[in-house]
Amino acid sequence: ESRLRELVGSLHALSEAMADAHCPLAPLARERAEKLSTAGFLRAYDRKNLPVVVCSALPEFTDTPEEWTLEGLCKRFAHRAFHINAWRQKKDVRMTLECYRNYLNSHEQHGEDPDPLYLFDSSLPPSLTRTSKTPRFFEDDLLDDIDGHTTPDNSSIPNNNNNNRNNNNNHNNNHNDAESSGRGIFQERRWLLVGPPGSGTKFHFDPHAVSAWSIVTEGE
Repeated sequence: ESRLRELVGSLHALSEAMADAHCPLAPLARERAEKLSTAGFLRAYDRKNLPVVVCSALPEFTDTPEEWTLEGLCKRFAHRAFHINAWRQKKDVRMTLECYRNYLNSHEQHGEDPDPLYLFDSSLPPSLTRTSKTPRFFEDDLLDDIDGHTTPDNSSIPNNNNNNRNNNNNHNNNHNDAESSGRGIFQERRWLLVGPPGSGTKFHFDPHAVSAWSIVTEGE
């Protein structure tokens, strides 16, 4: 186990060295939500399939931002088990939010884990998703048109995932694969991500071949 940790640490150091090597990338465009119209977003970014960072957009997502901080989540869901991304375990790992917060505190103090665990869960409590709303830029959602704004349990909740009509043509084949595993695109449209610095998914293609938007409710 110690040898494995050493190897993982070496790979992490190598990836950081490669990141430091000059590999020029085009800077992301940045806009302020209050200055960006929906028509402007569609014209400049959506129709051109270009990414953009929209600053000051949290009020577009929720009227109660304090409920979407880690502390706010722990007040309501401390004892609820969430899925934890732990690729080294090669199995489904679940942890209560309180236990995961303790892990984060320990990691912040010691920082021994070169590849920190992060929470990555699509089975969100309806009482949480009801406090969210779709920012006006992403209201044109093909999946909402298909399933009538309902989840599999027929409860109507806001959508946290914008699926660009221009990029959604190829999702059907992947959708069948996801359904065969018991998890379809409609069940995996809204995700909650929590993690310390250095955590995150590897580069990958979206399994459903759709576009998505993410909003930062706390941190960077």
